[in-house]
Amino acid sequence: MNPLVSIIIPTYNRAHLISETLDSVLAQTYHNWECIIVDDGSQDNTEEVVTKYIKNDNRFKYYKRPKESMKGAGSCRNYGFKMSNGKFVNWFDDDDIMLSGFLEKRLKMFDSSPKLDVVFCAFQVFDVKRIRDRMANIQFNGNIIKSYIDSEIVFGPQSYLMRREILQDFLFDEHLQRAEDADFFLRLFSTKEAIKISHIAEVLFYVRTHKKTITLNDDKEGKRLNSQFIVRKKILDYATKIQYQKGILKYKSSCLMDLKRLVDNKNYRLAILNILRSLRLLALLPKLPINMSPDSFMARSSQPRFDAFIWIARMIFPSVSRQYTAGIPSSLCDQRYLPWLISRPEASLRIFGNAPTCVSLALCESTLMTFA
Repeated sequence: MNPLVSIIIPTYNRAHLISETLDSVLAQTYHNWECIIVDDGSQDNTEEVVTKYIKNDNRFKYYKRPKESMKGAGSCRNYGFKMSNGKFVNWFDDDDIMLSGFLEKRLKMFDSSPKLDVVFCAFQVFDVKRIRDRMANIQFNGNIIKSYIDSEIVFGPQSYLMRREILQDFLFDEHLQRAEDADFFLRLFSTKEAIKISHIAEVLFYVRTHKKTITLNDDKEGKRLNSQFIVRKKILDYATKIQYQKGILKYKSSCLMDLKRLVDNKNYRLAILNILRSLRLLALLPKLPINMSPDSFMARSSQPRFDAFIWIARMIFPSVSRQYTAGIPSSLCDQRYLPWLISRPEASLRIFGNAPTCVSLALCESTLMTFA
């Protein structure tokens, strides 16, 4: 068995790091590979660095993301897959390092079990001082999605060597700016449940961590946090579908905290849009003390920002669909709550900071956009 393996690496401004990654590809004990590097518009000398490898070894190939494609790792991974020819595919990152048996040890499992579709391995994290830290993907209980929900494994694409045929018609969602890996593997493994998966508990590559990483606190427009919510909501829906209570509780909490952070960061429009699109999520919320007046409720609330946010959401839903009004007192359907919020700038200021107008406009706009 000597199949071609396509290693696909998206890159952006990693001229100072990508050489170490490409050197680790060259060091593989399995030699029948192609390494496709897709540049996401680097402003440094990444192209110059990669070109040196191409001149010395024609197994390396360099492409630039087409201008008409969206910027991002997902877009580069999709384009790299389109340009690849391997019977097996392994996406990798431009700053991580393969151990020499990264390809060979997993390919041997395919050789011994020809019906396998996916083999994934463990990895270890290291920092800028080369200190190796935690390990991941060490254990696997046999159910790939439940293992992910239980945080026993991660869905980073570096670990997964896959047969090309199972990837047909599956692409990374290029609109997501966070958690696109989890989204991709959730869709793949939940759609193709007959996929045969095996696991190697041995660490076969290292993942680099950086001091300067983009956090959700830097996400002023809320796009990354919104992407995270969208993917977590999909996981919640899947856990609900298979009636996996542990997953339901975990991702119900995660989704609500993402919505709360959108409100805290003043990304009101995204927060309200997500609520309106997540009827099942809100149906899981505990009932609010709706017999109180809005003023007394807010006065007694220990977490006014979050509770007010939930209050608004629950106020909107009864007018959306009759199936969600069952068991909800008619007082909650009273549209007096929206004028109450708008007409009390001092309450809006206390709840939402300095943007009461933004909140009311977001409510109106998102309702019109969603149900027009």
